[in-house]
Order: sequence, then structure tokens, then C-alpha cells
Amino acid sequence: MNSKRIKSVLTDNRAGQIGSSIFIILSGLGVAIVGAGLVLWWRKLTKSTFKSLGLYKPESLIRTIMLGVFLGLLIKFVFVSLVMPALGSVPAANSPFSFLKGNLTNALLFSIYVIVVGGFSEELIFRGFLYRQAEGWFGSSKTSLVLMVIIGSLIFGLPHIYQGGFGVVQSILVGMIYGTMYLVNKRNLWMVMIAHAVFDLFSIYIIYNDLSTVMNSMFF
Repeated sequence: MNSKRIKSVLTDNRAGQIGSSIFIILSGLGVAIVGAGLVLWWRKLTKSTFKSLGLYKPESLIRTIMLGVFLGLLIKFVFVSLVMPALGSVPAANSPFSFLKGNLTNALLFSIYVIVVGGFSEELIFRGFLYRQAEGWFGSSKTSLVLMVIIGSLIFGLPHIYQGGFGVVQSILVGMIYGTMYLVNKRNLWMVMIAHAVFDLFSIYIIYNDLSTVMNSMFF
């Protein structure tokens, strides 16, 4: 099958569009890096622009970085000290991230992992690609955008099942914030990627320094 035929199947054929999108999303749910790689491959095959996936130069790089860092820290702080405790979440003794506590090597290696997987791969799949496809199918009315944020966040919560029920809830709620940030920020993905990475890095810092209980009981 030549490149023009492949492009036609992926862009002009509704079954091809839906089938390829589902395959990419499912791959991302399993292994985010693989899903992100498929998104980039899909972009090349369909000759889509990086901008259509939210990957374009922001108006101000410094502002984007500073806001991304600030929002990532703020969102994590609000969730760990207010939102999750209010929902009844308490630090678990058998947390899947216990291997980070006091272990600098693990913390540093996992920091690289969350930047690549969380900050870049998950945002490219569950915001950049998913929103692009959904908007192409359902339009950009206010109702469509709201549903896109909600449904996209529910899907985003699925690969976080290993974190338990509260982990999934947090991922869904934070996913809604990321989705809203993406749309408000003129569909530029870089700020969201930075915020997501900083959120995860702050989480690692808290676990490494055994501050989970302190943060969780700060206001409750």
C-alpha cells in the first residue's frame, strides 16, 4: 500500500480514522511511550502538522515555562493537601511508589521516567491526539469541548488503575484541569506538558522525603 493510499485510509475513511485512533489510544493505555511513538508515526503518514497536535512554538517560551512550573506545583499542592484528604484519601503503607522513599537513585531514575512518560507521552496521546481527533469528528461547540474534556479525562484515568481508586479519581480530576488548560492556552501543549511533569516530580519529592502524611494532614 503506497503512502497516498495509507493517508487516504487514515484521513478520509471514517472506519480508518476511528480504527487507527482506537488502536493508538489503546496502545497508549498499555505503554504510553509506544502510544506516543504511534501518534508521531500517524502524523507522518497522514502528513498532519505538529501544530495540529499542540506541538508548536508558544508566543512566550519563558512565560510558558514559568506558568507550567507554577501550575504544576500549585495543582499538586492543592490535591495532596486539600482535594484528596477532603475525599477521604490517606497515604497508604503499601503505596506502589514506596520504592522512592529515601532512595535517591530510584527517585532520580523515576524522575526521568515521569518526564518522558507523563509529561510528554501521556499529554501527546490524551490531549494533543485525542482532542484533535474528537474535535474533527464532533466539532468545537461548547458542549462538544466540555464532553471532550470529561471523556478524555475518564480515559486518562484508566492507566492509573494501579494507583488504586483514589489514584484514578485524582488522575481524572487533574486530567480535566490539564484538558481545560490545553484548550484555554490556544491548544498549545507545552505548558500542559511542563505542568504535568512538574506535578509528577513534586509527587516524587514528597514521597522521597516521606512527606505524604504531613501534606495530607496539613488542613485536615
